[in-house]
Order: sequence, then C-alpha cells, then structure tokens
Amino acid sequence: MRKEVYVSKPHRYINRQDSWSNLLNNVNSTLIFKGYELKDDGRVHKTKVAQTFTEAQNRLKSLKEEIGTLNLHDNVTKYCTEELLNEDYFHAVFEACKGLFDRIRELSGLNLDGYPLIDKAFNIDKKLFQPKIFIKGNNLSNQDEKNQYYGLISSIKTCLYLYRNHQAHIPKIYDKLSLKDAMRGLISVSLAHELLDRCVSINDL
Repeated sequence: MRKEVYVSKPHRYINRQDSWSNLLNNVNSTLIFKGYELKDDGRVHKTKVAQTFTEAQNRLKSLKEEIGTLNLHDNVTKYCTEELLNEDYFHAVFEACKGLFDRIRELSGLNLDGYPLIDKAFNIDKKLFQPKIFIKGNNLSNQDEKNQYYGLISSIKTCLYLYRNHQAHIPKIYDKLSLKDAMRGLISVSLAHELLDRCVSINDL
C-alpha cells in the first residue's frame, strides 16, 4: 500500500498563497481524523490521528497563526513544519538546526559538519586567515568588526551545542516535550539565519 497519494500541484498556486492555504485547511479538516494530511508538496502523507475536535482544530491552525508572532526566518520553518504539526518538538528543533548547517555548507562550499564546519568557515582566529564566509562590508579591520564575527559564530555554536548535539545528552534546561523550549530553540536558529543573510561566500567576492 502506498504511503503517499498525489493530490495537487503546488506550483499552480504560486501566486495564490491564500487559495493554497485554504485548500490545505479544507482537505485536512477531514483527513486529519483518518490519520492523513495534505502537505506543501501536494501529496497526502500519514500523520497522527486526531482524536478530538479540539485537537484537530489546534493542529489545523496554520503555522503562521501558531508561531507567526515570533517572526521566524523562512529557512527555519521550511525544515520543521511536519514535526511542529505532529507536536514533535524535539525533532522540530533538530531539523531546523540541520537546515542551518546545510546553509553554512552551501555558503562555504565545505563538506563538513558541526564544529569542524564552523571552524573552517569562520576561522578568523587562525594565524592564516582564510574564512570561507564573510560579512558584507566587514573587513575585520578593527575590534568592532571582529566582534560582529564573534557574535555570528557564537550564535551558530549555540544552535550546535544546545539544540543539535543534545540527542544523547539533553541539557536539563531543555525539555524535549515543551513547545515553549522548542520555540526558544527555533528563535536561536532564526537569529543565526538572519545573521547569515548579511554574509557572502568567498566565491562571490
């Protein structure tokens, strides 16, 4: 039995975002009680069955309604929409962090991960200064400009150590079942993305 069923073509709604959102909500208002959900790829996927009207109503709220007030970066929510809808907060943050490091790999051209990726991409403390990613207009000519880099690196390291590398050893300050804690994590990832928006690859200089 197929796990996914093709339903619609999202590209047909590219200039009609409200129509696409209405389609998703209308279709899912029925499917969610059967354990299925129409997603942004235009296919129906299996999901957790909604047991009550209230549960269905809460889960069918658009992501914009749920966390729109946080003004999260687009590169955050696109990686973890499924996990948030399924209330899988632990993996929502984890997937968002993976998306952040994918972006750093894309910018730097490096095929590394975790701390080695950060070290190679932003190695401003090395004697041989060869960073792969630069902040636009920042020549590292004074301490203030260097501090901008340190802030960017610290933001990314926070995501790495506190939210991505905690699968084996979850910090006591982080409850993997808490939406509130997940929101803190997503905000941290969002900030890192916003800082990366000001950056450029060495290949583009």
